[in-house]
Amino acid sequence: MKIIRLTNLDKNFYVTLGPFIARRYVEKELGYPIYDDDGKIWIIGLDGKKVLGFCYLLEKIKGSYQIGSCYVVEGYRHIGVFRNLLTEAMSGVVGAITVTTKNEYLRELLTGEGFVAGKTKGSFTEYIRRIDDV
Repeated sequence: MKIIRLTNLDKNFYVTLGPFIARRYVEKELGYPIYDDDGKIWIIGLDGKKVLGFCYLLEKIKGSYQIGSCYVVEGYRHIGVFRNLLTEAMSGVVGAITVTTKNEYLRELLTGEGFVAGKTKGSFTEYIRRIDDV
């Protein structure tokens, strides 16, 4: 799997993630729609040109990051795709990282990667990890 980083300003962004943005099945699984806000760095796992999964990294304020829209294409789940995306998203980050999810598998993976459950709202739980140095 090759991992790339794109923003919504990159010429290949909509070609690559367009098939997933505003798709009802992706929104239903995530529990919210995907937005291509400025400032998000999209971490995308590819096999050739085929998207296997993605998430975004967004620095909210200095030293405070959010990872979100975590999605792995059916048929490529439970084989380490998201673990690799998460590792890439966290590389070089120093500070607090939050991931909010309702996905049970993702919850287990996050706690295994040192994230701690924080506040809960409805079926969503926020997970937090602090990385003090690179």
